[in-house]
Parts: sequence; C-alpha cells; structure tokens
Amino acid sequence: MYINPIDKDKVAENPGLLPYPHNIGSIAVKPEDVGKIKSRALSSMYEQTDAQLMQIQKQLELLVKQANEIKARKEISEKIYQAKMSFEPFVGKFITSTKRKTNTL
Repeated sequence: MYINPIDKDKVAENPGLLPYPHNIGSIAVKPEDVGKIKSRALSSMYEQTDAQLMQIQKQLELLVKQANEIKARKEISEKIYQAKMSFEPFVGKFITSTKRKTNTL
C-alpha cells in the first residue's frame, strides 16, 4: 500500500483559494507602505489642483483685460456723446472733431 509522505494537517484542501501564498514558489505578499502611497496621492492632487488654479487664473486675467477694454470704449463713447454736435452722426461712419479754445470737444 502507498503511504503519502505529506502530512494532511499541513496541506490545504483548496490551496488555489487561499488568500496568501501557500508554498515556496508562490509570489511573495509584502505589506504596502501606506505612507508612500499617501505621499504619491497627495503629490498628484497638488499637481492637478495647481494646474486647475493656473487655468482659472489665466481665465480671470483675460476677463479683467476684456472688462478694461469695455470700460475704455465706454469712456470714449461718453466723450463722443457729450461733445457738442450740430448734426446727427451716422453709426459706423468716421467723424472728426476738433477742440475749441475752451478745451471742449
């Protein structure tokens, strides 16, 4: 009769279903360095949020520039409409004006 040299107390019934390596040829399971993982995640988060903040900052700069251009255009339009005109201006046409001695348009 054949005698199995492996002790039944030291063998699992379903070794492929064990959550850990069960023999010397198995892949080593090492505990993960949680600090390193958190550090990488935090670094990635900083990089992404900094990029988003830079994008928003550029958008704000563009909006401020556009607002300043509109403000300047408004001031010029106010000066034109405050000038003394003895005629009706045509929209979209060039009109020249000169300063009077009283320093008004």
